[in-house]
Amino acid sequence: MLAVLGFSNLAQFGTDTAIAKYTAQCSVGDDLKDKFSAVVTFSYTFVLVTGVLISLIMWLLRYRIALTFEVDRNLAELLPSVFGLMALGILPGFLFSVSRGVLLGLVHNDMVNSLDVGTNIVMWIGALVIGLLGGNAFFLAFLIVIVNFLRFFLGTYLAFRLTSDFNLHFLLDVRIAIEVLEFSFFSWVTSLGGAMFQSLDRLLVGMALGPSAAGVYGIATSIAARLTGLVSKITQVLLPFSSAQEEAGYRQRIVTVLRHSSRLVGCGSLFVSGVLVIWMDEILRLWISSDFAAAYSFSFQLVVVCYGIYGMALPAIQIAQGMGWVAIPAGIYLAGGASMNLLIWVLAPRFGIDGAIVANYILISLLAINFYLAKKLGLAASTVFRDLGIPLSIFLITVSLPFVAISLPLKLLITVALTGTTLWLAFGQNRSRILIRGIKGA
Repeated sequence: MLAVLGFSNLAQFGTDTAIAKYTAQCSVGDDLKDKFSAVVTFSYTFVLVTGVLISLIMWLLRYRIALTFEVDRNLAELLPSVFGLMALGILPGFLFSVSRGVLLGLVHNDMVNSLDVGTNIVMWIGALVIGLLGGNAFFLAFLIVIVNFLRFFLGTYLAFRLTSDFNLHFLLDVRIAIEVLEFSFFSWVTSLGGAMFQSLDRLLVGMALGPSAAGVYGIATSIAARLTGLVSKITQVLLPFSSAQEEAGYRQRIVTVLRHSSRLVGCGSLFVSGVLVIWMDEILRLWISSDFAAAYSFSFQLVVVCYGIYGMALPAIQIAQGMGWVAIPAGIYLAGGASMNLLIWVLAPRFGIDGAIVANYILISLLAINFYLAKKLGLAASTVFRDLGIPLSIFLITVSLPFVAISLPLKLLITVALTGTTLWLAFGQNRSRILIRGIKGA
């Protein structure tokens, strides 16, 4: 049910990202308050229309959607009602994307994260209680709808309270609507590419290798995706920051923050991914089983290395979106996602799970966005190598070690050395303080 809702969110067409950019941009001058009203008016109108359409489509197709699941007869009879009810939860989810974008644009990431955590706690506690009482699917759907409405009401209240001095009013401006829609389209293309990287791939692995292999592949990529998800949460502040600084004419500050954030994220990826790769066998033995670790620790190490390198591209991706330079990154995302899934379809039947994981290394192509952004900001390509080269080189050397047999004491020694190296690279020469000062200066 959550997967169906998640797929329907593609029809938001990147509204929350667009709102975050324009909210940050409009917050730097009183003369932009009317533009903010026009952006919010268009965004609410747009997601209201698309939300109603998607809700109607799900309601009309509820029987066809239910038929795609192989379940027992009683549940099969209930599923159309379940998806019919869930159609009601789509619209508040779409409307919440506007207030979410406003909060992110005002750099109130703490509120967004608190909303996400709080409503997820409600979701999973409710699901646990329903499960203990018999696991009725209709009640689960009702819970999902309630949580979506809760997110919408709380998010809208916070967004309007924080923008009280913007003098929000209804204002339709065709020129601004076209501008927002153009940006949203490329944000949507980026989201589509992301869905190919992290959703369609699992379906293809399941089709090529069966459900068991898809389960193992899903666990491995989910662990790795949590790493990049954490980095994304940390770096999402760079989108409104760069948008506001560009509007205020402080491009040099953007350059400074880009370089230092790239170094810090590179060091973070170096440490977390390196430690996971070194200790992956022990982690899987404790978490799942010795047999599972013996069979799949190499596969898990491969995918963590891939996502660790990909995470180094996230600061550049966020800043490119904040600057409004979204067409080329969107194209890279879409081409990369399509290429990865094509490779999975070719390699998985021949080489199994490891073949599918090797196809994930197309993700590294997203580092091209770093070079694209450097060029747009007037930086030489060598600056990208200087900022990412040292942590990336150390990372590659570190992650190559577990692929040969090393003893437990040596693993401990490598972990200590990696910790010290990461701390020196990250905090040497007051880099973190410079970064924090740069963001606070906004």
